[in-house]
Amino acid sequence: MKNAKSLPSGPAVAAQLQGNPPRVSAVILNWNGYEDTRRCIDSLLGSGYPNLQVIVVDNASADGSGARLAAETDGYQMMCNDHNAGFARGCNLGIRRALEDSACAYVLLINNDSTLAAGALEHAVSRAERLPTIGLVGGKILHSPERRTI
Repeated sequence: MKNAKSLPSGPAVAAQLQGNPPRVSAVILNWNGYEDTRRCIDSLLGSGYPNLQVIVVDNASADGSGARLAAETDGYQMMCNDHNAGFARGCNLGIRRALEDSACAYVLLINNDSTLAAGALEHAVSRAERLPTIGLVGGKILHSPERRTI
């Protein structure tokens, strides 16, 4: 298996996914974290991946963040729980919504305090498309604000 440094980058990855890139549905769980969730949404929407659906699930936030995100749903779908269903159930709700879309090929679970590096989705999808025996693709998690710390 090749390491990440040997993967094609930039235009080479974009060329592999031209035409009809697979749909990726990103699921973000929010609980009392408007600023983090907003940064996460913005990083996904700014990723440049051409076939991306973003689903935000609010887990009954008490700080108003769910209502703020619901009022700003430009570019993403919003789901609001009436109670805190916990991490797994909250994510599962978003996954079920993603899989209702017959075009959904991949589901990305991303923590609301994470941001996506440029080209990350293209690399992950490209790898998964080239090797159909892969069942899960993950990336490096870099500690913020020290982006070089894993």
